[in-house]
Amino acid sequence: MRTHKWQKLVYKELITRKFDNVTAIENITFPVEDHEFLVLVGPSGCGKSTILRAIAGLESITSGELYIGDRFNQ
Repeated sequence: MRTHKWQKLVYKELITRKFDNVTAIENITFPVEDHEFLVLVGPSGCGKSTILRAIAGLESITSGELYIGDRFNQ
């Protein structure tokens, strides 16, 4: 992980979310740095809302790690 004066606000590493036999998102990894915006664009059903709900803590993740600042969310 890089170190510099800006803090990673959100960092998702290999996030997967499954609903029974359906994989909604699989192995998503991305950092969102301080002073950055993230835009999720894609067709209906591609997992945009699931990713946002996982960041907000409204959806649990099946596997992977989600950090908001220094706080680990699972």
